Amino acid sequence: DEASTTLLPKYTFLGRCLGKAVLEGHAIGVHLTVPTLKMICGAPVVWTDLQFKDYQMYVSFQQLLHMNPEVVQHLAIDFALPPPKPGMDFIELKPGGADIGLTGDNLEEYIELVTKHKLLMAVNAQLGALLGGIYDVVPEHFLAVFDFSELELFLGGCPEIDVEDWRSNTEETSREFALPGNTDWFWEIVGSWSHEQRAKFLQFVTGTSQVPLGGFSKLAGHLGEVKKFELKWVQYNATTFRYPRGHTCFNRLDIPAYPSMEEMKLCVEAVLNIDVENLRFGLE
Repeated sequence: DEASTTLLPKYTFLGRCLGKAVLEGHAIGVHLTVPTLKMICGAPVVWTDLQFKDYQMYVSFQQLLHMNPEVVQHLAIDFALPPPKPGMDFIELKPGGADIGLTGDNLEEYIELVTKHKLLMAVNAQLGALLGGIYDVVPEHFLAVFDFSELELFLGGCPEIDVEDWRSNTEETSREFALPGNTDWFWEIVGSWSHEQRAKFLQFVTGTSQVPLGGFSKLAGHLGEVKKFELKWVQYNATTFRYPRGHTCFNRLDIPAYPSMEEMKLCVEAVLNIDVENLRFGLE
């Protein structure tokens, strides 16, 4: 609309500021969402990135993907989204979308099209202005060498992460599965890391490498509410549950009760080398 159009030069200016920060190597403490970081790097966005934009839709898609296909086709869902404002038309995700019903066979296509609309098409003008401003300063191919987690650290800087503050603001759950020494081993391992390693691990668990103002007591959940870091112990199984799993929406780490500190260190540090683009293991 007209109001959004008048803001486009500001998006371009912001993009140039971000580009200058990258070009000159200045960390400016800015925090961008995962989908935005991915698009700056030229990396593809996937449906799970919706959790950073529309969490309720993300949860709905999770439920749809686990439904019996025969149930899906009776949900009366079509390939059209409600109008963004009263008086506007429905948004067809593809030609004739209002007449195309959702089934188990076309569910993946539906999710892909909704993701594309929510994360790209709905903000196409603003995103184009922002990226245009960045690429005015830094060539697009230069940014392609980053993955989004590296770019976040590059822009936001490597934070000073206070392990004692982190530990004192952690909630432990399912303690009945933990073995003697497990908790101390975990924090000893985290304490032995560099700030960069701690930042990457924090990003794995919470979705961001930045500690909020006020420290870990102010850590926020996906809805903006205070949600402390949660360490949830689960039974260790070398075959089915060897590596920890991060739940970024809940600031939770599901961690096996390892039989030794050596095994814990090996498996926990494996997530520091996780392929964040393909999410090969461990992140949910």
